[in-house]
Amino acid sequence: MHVEIIHQIINAARTSSSPLSAVFSRRFDNVVYIRHSYRSFIGASLGNKYPADADAIVLTGYSTTTNFTDVIEAHWASAVAVNPARFAGVARGYLTMAQEADRTGAFYASGFDPAIPPVDFAFEDTVTDGEFGALGAVLQPSAYPGPLMVVTGDRDAFFCQPPVSHCEAILAQTRTDFFPNVVNFNSFAPQNTGHDLTLHYTAPQTFSQVHEWLDRTL
Repeated sequence: MHVEIIHQIINAARTSSSPLSAVFSRRFDNVVYIRHSYRSFIGASLGNKYPADADAIVLTGYSTTTNFTDVIEAHWASAVAVNPARFAGVARGYLTMAQEADRTGAFYASGFDPAIPPVDFAFEDTVTDGEFGALGAVLQPSAYPGPLMVVTGDRDAFFCQPPVSHCEAILAQTRTDFFPNVVNFNSFAPQNTGHDLTLHYTAPQTFSQVHEWLDRTL
């Protein structure tokens, strides 16, 4: 379902014939898919089913070497039970982490401002039990042949396990494992950076690396 929704949005951005086209003020010649974590796997699926949709794909917080122990062992609860004021009326199948320490331990590492995780926890979003159950369907190789960049923190607990010096090799292996048709491939592993890489001190460096690659590619 996620893949089909994104496909329709991209089609609306590129053409004037889609019922969704009125949402955009103009037609876009170049479309880049840039997403994080679970949505990176959706991007790989999008590239597999609709390889012409995106002119380039950037996947962050992602690799094919996975370890979801921190997520599995975290204390999960219905979002409405964790924060009834914020999630009033939300169905109980929408889940969120119940303890700030779990979220901080899973998503942060080394180089971050300690004032950020409490704010992040206060405004955390939800995930559904259905999305958890669908992980197996999106953890699959992709036939996408276009330009691809993968950016994952070298201390990402889910996708770059210790020793951290192996992270670049893990990202290179990701291309071999899941994207055999990709020729234009680039990767970047910001140092002292956990899963929420845009909330670490290295975020400006990450943004720069991605934009420079897109400038060269497009």
